[in-house]
Amino acid sequence: MTKDTTKDMTQYMKISAYAVVIALCQVIYLLSFINGAFGAVGGYDDPLKPLADKTVKFFNPLTLKVDAVKGDALTLRGDTSGKAIPGTRFEIFRQGAMFYHPVTNEPLGHFEDLIGSIEITGVKPDGETAARLIKGTPKKGDIARLSKSKIRALFYQDKSIDWFLGDVYYRQLKQSGRFELIDSAIDAENTAALFEEAKKLGADVLILIEGSKKDEIRDEDKYLKQRIYWVSDKREVSSDTVAVSEAYLQDVLAAADIFLSAMNEPVLTYRMPIGYDLMTIGNISGGSDVDLIFSTGSDLAVYKPGVDMNKIMELKGDKMSDNVYIDIIDINKDGRDEIIVTAMAYDGARAFIYGVEGGQLKLLWKASGFLRVYGNKLLFQRYTPREGQVGNVDYIVWDSNHFKEEGQLKLPSGVNLYDFVYLAPAAEDAKSDPVTLFYDNANHLVVKNSTGTRIWRSKGNMGGFIREYNIPGPTIMVEGGKWHISDKMFLYHKKGIAIRRIPFALTSASLGYKQSYIMSYGFNGISVEENTLVGAVSGNIIDYTIYKDRIYVLARPILGLNLSGMLKGENPLVTNLFIYKLL
Repeated sequence: MTKDTTKDMTQYMKISAYAVVIALCQVIYLLSFINGAFGAVGGYDDPLKPLADKTVKFFNPLTLKVDAVKGDALTLRGDTSGKAIPGTRFEIFRQGAMFYHPVTNEPLGHFEDLIGSIEITGVKPDGETAARLIKGTPKKGDIARLSKSKIRALFYQDKSIDWFLGDVYYRQLKQSGRFELIDSAIDAENTAALFEEAKKLGADVLILIEGSKKDEIRDEDKYLKQRIYWVSDKREVSSDTVAVSEAYLQDVLAAADIFLSAMNEPVLTYRMPIGYDLMTIGNISGGSDVDLIFSTGSDLAVYKPGVDMNKIMELKGDKMSDNVYIDIIDINKDGRDEIIVTAMAYDGARAFIYGVEGGQLKLLWKASGFLRVYGNKLLFQRYTPREGQVGNVDYIVWDSNHFKEEGQLKLPSGVNLYDFVYLAPAAEDAKSDPVTLFYDNANHLVVKNSTGTRIWRSKGNMGGFIREYNIPGPTIMVEGGKWHISDKMFLYHKKGIAIRRIPFALTSASLGYKQSYIMSYGFNGISVEENTLVGAVSGNIIDYTIYKDRIYVLARPILGLNLSGMLKGENPLVTNLFIYKLL
């Protein structure tokens, strides 16, 4: 072994040891956070702890005596150490024969016979407790008891809530020592399937947690809702909702970054035609299934995703134009989305709105300029040959069977309709106004506050603009420069989402891209936090869209060639559609 080789190996071992230490620190931080070691995280109280405490208290062990029975109504008294809670269920026991010590023959107590069960319906200030009979034939003097043994509960976390947030709450319940929590791999579409699973697994209680149901496409889960059911008769006995701040959620996800990166693999992959370079997703054809819409050149193609992609309709556009932006929005509020298209043609930018009529795409509106969907609004900006996007950004609305411009969106100077998203501070106590995240002319990301002061700029550019256009110069011999159309930006969980590409040559993207990433940028009221959502995609991510808890990524391999497929006799010219789960 040479001296240089030994030196290289020593350096490698040092770097590897350092990486292991960093990884272990992240694991310890995550486990400490999830196990509640911090109590108040980031200077604010844990919003889940009061709910966990209330749930545990609902099942506090307690012993009462039956004082009176009138039909199905019972009156209970006793044990002043705590009060029963309406909805809680007790078992009824009757004192039986005495049992004795086998050697000394000393009396040790009485056997108890299980008589039935009751549900608490109310508690009076004087300690009297009312209950209803569920089964059995209790009488005065019988014992009503909620035992100290663990409550066997099926814990189910709905898809509408962030997985790691649900896991933090799961561990808080488990740490209480009051529950025997049962996990299940069932992917339930309704509570009926959950009850069937709970009975099969011998659970007494079903604990169901869900997230908020606001705008599932572009809004964030702001609440955790818990419902508790008795499995035997499917009766809901408790329903609570707690607000979860974005700051708390980001702390949970930040602690989980080491695990998120390990899970960053697509759940589905489709091979699409090489020409597809734009995409969006929505419901344009009606029914319960979504549609995937792709653009290639000036044409549009609509697919129904399944085991395979099934094309259901297409639209041929002007061959002298090239689509540069597509998205969807239900602008006329008819329950079906319209397709929004901007194309560049020989005479400049053209904006179109298409809808489905009779199973075909039909042009509903067109203008000279640019369109963009932002949230639940449709934006429009005009075009000039020298500046591209220029002038005010207007809202387009549907009014009495026609589209019209109504109102304007004020943007920072130099920011156009494709360049930006608004970020709100994540911290609950942050008093600052929402800030603007946008691309500057050098393809860096910049954050400015409401007064126009720059508070952050990315260290490097995002890999160059892939859609640039020449500005005509004052003479044939003098060039006039370039203008560009920025990559699509989304707002997801109060974070800006953008593409970062890594060129083969760091100083130029002319040779193409070796890797691409989808990044998130969150503002905490003081600084910007950058994280990777989708990482190390080989080649060039050319477009993406977010729908519910999935991110759909359209990418071309390095040099646009699938070399491994070519060796198998497959067409090497492909565009890949990767679908990732967003956690």
